[in-house]
Amino acid sequence: MENTIKKNYFKIYKELPESVRNLFWSESITSAISKIEENYSIDKNNNLVSKIIGLVLFGELPPSKIPEVLETEIEVNYEEANKITNEIKRSLISAKSFLEKTYEERFFVTETKEVEKKSTDSYREST
Repeated sequence: MENTIKKNYFKIYKELPESVRNLFWSESITSAISKIEENYSIDKNNNLVSKIIGLVLFGELPPSKIPEVLETEIEVNYEEANKITNEIKRSLISAKSFLEKTYEERFFVTETKEVEKKSTDSYREST
């Protein structure tokens, strides 16, 4: 994936909508990356969060696949991978419509409390 981007970086970048291109340089993304790395003790030197965001914005990594990458690359469990994924998605929320068109999948951020509440509610309904 990354090799395709490296070869065609400028071509792909120029084809992105301006609002998406601006995300690469935005202070909010930089801040979000630092916060995610700090909150989840992710090594800043490997630039994993930056790479994931870049791959998503370049159309190379569907947001739905982020948890798998995290589980493999930093060896976190499923729950932790989903928490980190939600943080990454929150940082990209301004590109939501672009990402939905690019990947033809619904782009959403799951609130942890809602998931827990739904799990509890469905358990109650089944008993």
